Amino acid sequence: AAAALLPGGPQLNLEVETNPGDFSGSAGPFQVFICVTESSCLDPVVLVKLKAGQKQVFTYQLPEMTVPDFKVAGIRIIASTDDAWFAKSIRVVLQEDPPK
Repeated sequence: AAAALLPGGPQLNLEVETNPGDFSGSAGPFQVFICVTESSCLDPVVLVKLKAGQKQVFTYQLPEMTVPDFKVAGIRIIASTDDAWFAKSIRVVLQEDPPK
């Protein structure tokens, strides 16, 4: 079940680092689910154009969350491609009051 969302929520930054190597990057797409529990996740955001050996930041404006005190407990990544991606690190940052 997806966590309920309304317009005007926090900003989500996904900071990803891809391993160096000729075949580590990927055109994507990859669906990334930010989860409170294994069975309760936000609607997915999409990662594309992941570059080998680089850190990249992807920013999304989320709808307002109806889950009080939402805490990121995990992420689920689903590849919508056969083009493998070799991630070195992924960091999720939720900003409750995004800069105006």
